[in-house]
Amino acid sequence: RSHVFLASSTRNTDEQDTKKTSVVLKVPATEFVQTEALKKQFSIESFLTRRIHSPHVIKSEYLRNHSAALLPSSEYSLYQYFEGQTLSQWILDNPRPSLEQVRIIIEQVATGLQAIHRQGLIHQDLRPDNIMVNSEGHCTIIDLGTAALIDAPYLYCENPIPGTALYSAPEYFLGEIGTPQSDQFSLAVLAYFLLCGRYPYGTKMAHCQTVSAQNKLKYKSAINTTLSIPLWADNTLRRALHINPTKRFSSLSEFTFALRYPNPSQHNSHVPLIQRHPLVVYKALVLLLVFTNLVTLVLYN
Repeated sequence: RSHVFLASSTRNTDEQDTKKTSVVLKVPATEFVQTEALKKQFSIESFLTRRIHSPHVIKSEYLRNHSAALLPSSEYSLYQYFEGQTLSQWILDNPRPSLEQVRIIIEQVATGLQAIHRQGLIHQDLRPDNIMVNSEGHCTIIDLGTAALIDAPYLYCENPIPGTALYSAPEYFLGEIGTPQSDQFSLAVLAYFLLCGRYPYGTKMAHCQTVSAQNKLKYKSAINTTLSIPLWADNTLRRALHINPTKRFSSLSEFTFALRYPNPSQHNSHVPLIQRHPLVVYKALVLLLVFTNLVTLVLYN
C-alpha cells in the first residue's frame, strides 16, 4: 500500500547550528492513490501516530521540525528512522526462540498496543512485517496504516478485514467491528507463531464466515515433542486465542502476566497424550501393528 525511502533532513537546532538526521519518507503506492477512501486512510495515519507516545510505537515527525512544507498536491509523511530488522527477518535468523525470548518480544509489543488503545485506537494489522527489532532486542510497531478509532472503526477505513488474514481475529470474518480483544488475538497468534512456526487454527480461519463454522475449528496445542512449553503457558495462549472475544483475557496486561507467571489452577487441566507427545503415540501404534501382524503370521502358519 505504500513505499518508504530513507531520507536525510537538516534540522535547525539554533541560529548557528544545524543537525543532520535520518528520517523515513513514506508515500502511497500508485494504485493506492487511485481510491479516495485509501488516500484518506493514508493521510490520517500520520495524524493518528502523533497521538501516541510510546518507545514501542514509531514516531511521526512534524514536517515543520525539518524545515519542510507539505504542498497541497503532495501526499507523503515523515517518520522516525529505526535501524534494525523486521520481526519476519528476526524469525528467519532465530527459527527456534526460547519461551523467554518470545515473552520479551510479546511484552514489548503489548506495551506499544496498550499505548495505542489508551488513545482510543485499535491497530488491526499486527504481524511480523509491522514490527522492527534492533540489535539490542528493542521492538517497535512501525505501521499504523490500518489503525482505526474504537468508537468509529469505519470512519477512515471501510475494509471489513483490514489486516492480514492469518493474524486477524475471527470476529472480523463475521463482519463485526474490532476491539482491543481483536488486537489481543493477533498478538497471541504472533506469540504462537514465534514458538511453533505455525498457526493455532492452521489456514482455515479465513474460510469460516459463520459462527457455526468457527465453532468447529479446533485449537492446535503448542505442546509437542520438539518444543518445551509448559502446560500453563499453552493454556494461556489457548485462552487469548479463543474464538469468542468475550472468553479472552480482559486486558493485554492480564495476558502478558499469565504468559510469564503460572496460574496454579492451570496445572490441573488435562491435555490428551496424543497432543502432548504425538510422535511417541504414533511410534507406539506402529510397533503395536507390527507386533500384531507377527503374532497373526505365527498363529496361522
